[in-house]
Amino acid sequence: MLFSSPEKKWDAQHVSKELRSNVTAATIQLEDLEQKGLIKVDEKRFFFYSPKEHHELIKTLFILYHDKPVAVVTCIYDKPQDKLKSFANAFKIKKD
Repeated sequence: MLFSSPEKKWDAQHVSKELRSNVTAATIQLEDLEQKGLIKVDEKRFFFYSPKEHHELIKTLFILYHDKPVAVVTCIYDKPQDKLKSFANAFKIKKD
């Protein structure tokens, strides 16, 4: 949301309304994004898109999310598999 309108500043209340979330959850997420350097906050507690780095990666993720939202959300929430275990399982002989 902040990426798509970088000129706009948002407070937690407006973010929560836009995302249909509660203000506390929105505040926590905004502060987390700010700590990670993806957005900035001004003295009035308005947040805006201004990454320290990774702009191109964020842009790609934004495009992917609009093209395939389910795939992106699934990727985010799937538990990472143990690569060695996955590799070994590929060679297991399954009984019919």
